[in-house]
Amino acid sequence: MRGLYKKRTQTHGCKKWHRYGISIIYIVLLASFCYSAYKLANGLVTAKTERDAFRELSENVSKSTPTIETPSVQNDVTAKNGDTTSSEDKTVDNSSAASTDSPRERTPLQQYLPLFEMNPDFFGWLSIEGTDIDFPVMYTPDRPEYYLERAFDGSFSYSGVPFIDERCSADGNYYLIYGHHMRNKTMFGQIPKYADQSFYEEHPLIRFDTLYEQREYRVVAAFYSRVYGKDETGVFRYYDYYDLSDEEVFDEYMNEVKAAAIYDTGVEVSYGDELLVLSTCNYHTDNGRFVVVAKREKEEVLAEQFANEEIQRILGEADPDCTWSEKTTLGEPVLLYDPYDVCNGYVYKLYTNGNEIGYIQINCFDNEFTTYCYSYTGVPAYEGLSEDFEGQLAASKNGHLHFFGNVSYCIKITDNAFRAIDGIETFSVEEAVTGYERFLSSIKEKATEQGEK
Repeated sequence: MRGLYKKRTQTHGCKKWHRYGISIIYIVLLASFCYSAYKLANGLVTAKTERDAFRELSENVSKSTPTIETPSVQNDVTAKNGDTTSSEDKTVDNSSAASTDSPRERTPLQQYLPLFEMNPDFFGWLSIEGTDIDFPVMYTPDRPEYYLERAFDGSFSYSGVPFIDERCSADGNYYLIYGHHMRNKTMFGQIPKYADQSFYEEHPLIRFDTLYEQREYRVVAAFYSRVYGKDETGVFRYYDYYDLSDEEVFDEYMNEVKAAAIYDTGVEVSYGDELLVLSTCNYHTDNGRFVVVAKREKEEVLAEQFANEEIQRILGEADPDCTWSEKTTLGEPVLLYDPYDVCNGYVYKLYTNGNEIGYIQINCFDNEFTTYCYSYTGVPAYEGLSEDFEGQLAASKNGHLHFFGNVSYCIKITDNAFRAIDGIETFSVEEAVTGYERFLSSIKEKATEQGEK
């Protein structure tokens, strides 16, 4: 009896401790679950907060972007139909002089100026249409990786802010931008989608505006990589390239990129092209990386795209006087130049079924394309103003047709003087600069007024 009693007592004690053990396990599991749920919820809240912060910055940029009103000459009936104006309209304002001894000062793009004033580390804005990539880009050459885990305002952030490799030159021809690959596919999380050629075909262009210029880049290649050990040889350390100004280095770099590329985009690259590289972590291997290389589109290409879009826009207005059609195409452009001898416009003759049918003039003033004037039937104004336009151009100092606004088409006759294309009026370089800068100021004022509305 005693032995049986003792055994039962011992058995009862084991069951009691067994229940305690199970309870402890349940408590541990419950605590682990609650902690995991908390971490998940906290991560989701943090991610949403960081996304909202970027979205607010993006909205600020959008609200600050004015639509540049085309100068009144575009909306004037005489200009639209290709008629010339009086000599008073063609002259450049020369009431005061300006010096051209120093290089022209760069003007920040209005839409990005508020961000630069908020944080002078702001360098530009990166976006890819049709994706969630729409972020500011930072540059801190004296503080490497400063924004790796910092928000735009400098506070802690898991997502960080995309930033340029500190070894790259601000004015160079090569930008290497790093961004986090978040597991929720935010930040640069969509960049590895370029491993799929169909994704590239749907998103071949990358927009990267600097504080001073609007820029567009075309994807050249995408490839997998990783961080290599110091002892590894015969590998492509793309992250050790930061200056491609030397032709041999440029060619070496591009040969490595082509060899590593997942597929052939068919985009040709040559020495002198400006490159943009997006780099992010990837999980295909330890210390994996995914890289996209793109080259800057030439302004001529962008101008042509804009001209074609404008033709479609004008056709959509259903003007009864319009003689253009869906078959209307662009001829080779005549380039226009400002007083600094920098290209600021393109004049395209238009053709339908091989027949000349008007023209359109596209200008780029302070990095914004605009349609300055067009005609359904006439010839460009500079041809109407001169019986020997080609001869004048060939005999000019630099072979360039200059355009200073206010329907002023000129040629350079000496190092210090211009002459209107009609051969009537001459003026100094200083007078041309003064008139042109006033013309640009008037455009900015109109853009500011529109932005305030």
